[in-house]
Amino acid sequence: MAFSASNPFRSFWMGGYECTDQLNAFGNRVDFLPLTGHLQLIDEDYAALDPFQVRTVREGIRWAQIEKTPYHYDFSTVKTMLAAGQRHGIQQVWDLCHFGYPDDLTPLHPMFARRFAALCRAFVDFYRSERPDDTLIVTPINEVSFISWLGGEVRGTSPYCHHQGWDVKYGLMRAYIEGSYALREADPGIRFLTTEPSSTLCRHPTRRPSSAATCARPT
Repeated sequence: MAFSASNPFRSFWMGGYECTDQLNAFGNRVDFLPLTGHLQLIDEDYAALDPFQVRTVREGIRWAQIEKTPYHYDFSTVKTMLAAGQRHGIQQVWDLCHFGYPDDLTPLHPMFARRFAALCRAFVDFYRSERPDDTLIVTPINEVSFISWLGGEVRGTSPYCHHQGWDVKYGLMRAYIEGSYALREADPGIRFLTTEPSSTLCRHPTRRPSSAATCARPT
């Protein structure tokens, strides 16, 4: 697939690597980038795409790992990943928030949107210092509907709420909008990739026969 102004992607098919850094249902931080081995084997992973002519991948910066202290950012791992992409001719589309937040934040925190917007500005500054001429494509927050359900309805991750999915979604979307404005202000040429899955969750028919046909959709 030829790259053009109307089509910013280098290939039709994309690769994707699990990069969640969320708190799990037990309150433990999981960091899938090293857990899956992708961080350690990134050169091998990218080389494996070549026979299939996949030239575009989705990666994540892992907000919880980037911002250990408020407003202080460590992009060293992202820099390593950028270098791997350059070595293999791979275009990287970046998730800025993929289910994980710094330890002191949840989507219900009053400073959540402001902190996320600050992260967005810092990421653009960092990225442009490394890749001044590339087209930057980002997903500000991955799968807002799903994570709103997981953290706001079934206590599966932070903020561990029940029947507050819409409140969590409001907090995430406020951050998404403020972050998008911050990204566009820092880089007018930036492109956004919005990712929202269509999913339906059904109870197991043997657990509650009367509700076998009852399905729930993420808020």
